[in-house]
Amino acid sequence: SWSQADQHHFLQTISNEADRLALLVSNLLDLARQEAGLLLLKRIPIRVRDLVDKIVDRERSEALLSIDIPTHLSLVYVDSARIEVVLRNLIANALLYGGNQVCIAAEERNEWMIISVTDNGPGIAHDELPHVFERFYRARQSRHSSGTGLGLTISKAFIEAHEGKIWAESSAQGTKISFSLPLAPSLTSTMPAEKVMALSLGQERRSL
Repeated sequence: SWSQADQHHFLQTISNEADRLALLVSNLLDLARQEAGLLLLKRIPIRVRDLVDKIVDRERSEALLSIDIPTHLSLVYVDSARIEVVLRNLIANALLYGGNQVCIAAEERNEWMIISVTDNGPGIAHDELPHVFERFYRARQSRHSSGTGLGLTISKAFIEAHEGKIWAESSAQGTKISFSLPLAPSLTSTMPAEKVMALSLGQERRSL
C-alpha cells in the first residue's frame, strides 16, 4: 500500500492538474468571448511591478529570473487577472523553451506601458515568427514538449481586449515577447497607495 506521503503527493498532483484544466477551460471561454466581442474586463489601476512580483515569487526557483522594472513607473489600467494569465504564459514559455535566464522588463512609451519577457534560449526561426500567436501553432523546437499551443493565442486575445498589441522578436541569442498596456489616468499615478487601493476596490464593487 502507498505511504501517507505518497498519498498526499498523488492527491496534490490530481488537485494541481484539475486546477490547471479548469484555468485552461476558463481561458478558452474568455478567448471565445473576446473573438465574439463579448469579453468584459474588470479594470483597476495597478503597478506592473506588483503583478510581476506576485508571479515571480512562485517561479524564481526554476530558473534565474530577473526583473528590470523601475519603481517610479506609472500605473496601468487593466484587468489584473487577465494580465496575470498573459505574464504566466510568457514566463512559462520562456522557462520551458528558452535557456536558464529570463528577464521581465517594463518601460513607458507615451501613453503606453511596454512589458517584455526575454529568454536566452535558441530562438525561433524567422519564418515561424509570424505564426507564433496562431491557435495550436507549435514552433519546431517545441513540438516534442508539453503544451497546448494556445498560450500565446490566449495572451494575444487578452492584450487586444485592452486595446494593446503583442509581438515577438527572436535571434540565436534568445526570444523576446513584448506587449503594450494602457496607462491609468494620470491622476492615479501620483496617488498614495492607500487611495489607489480604495479606487481599485470601488471599481471592483461597481463591476459586481
